[in-house]
Amino acid sequence: MDMASASEDKTDNEKNMAMMFDILRRTREVKLENLILNRNCFAQTVENLLTLSYLIKDGRAEIKVDEDGCHLVFPRNAPNGDAILSGEVSYSHFIFKFDFSDWKLMLKSVRVGEELMPHRNEVDEASDAQSDFEHDKHEGG
Repeated sequence: MDMASASEDKTDNEKNMAMMFDILRRTREVKLENLILNRNCFAQTVENLLTLSYLIKDGRAEIKVDEDGCHLVFPRNAPNGDAILSGEVSYSHFIFKFDFSDWKLMLKSVRVGEELMPHRNEVDEASDAQSDFEHDKHEGG
């Protein structure tokens, strides 16, 4: 991957984070599966989970489990730099087991149309992958 591709990936990731945070800000509380599920694409569901992990790491989102065992996601205001430096606030991470069979179960638990993250255009992704492939092929990779 060249520097231009890395910068495009960062831009795409930042766009996804902004989009997801905007959804959280508008809904105030959402079930995790409704936020990350892409019914048409397992890979995009995984990308949405990764996007959520970045928001949590940055303190922009939080996951809580309610009394029924549902994972709910909430928006948060990111802590300021002084709070992080002083140790008053620390970055958090989470571990989430998720594979294809989990995705299949998630498809059954979210009603059609209740997915919150939009489907990204696969034509653009395929052409980007083809460009990366052609570049690597010419570079000897």
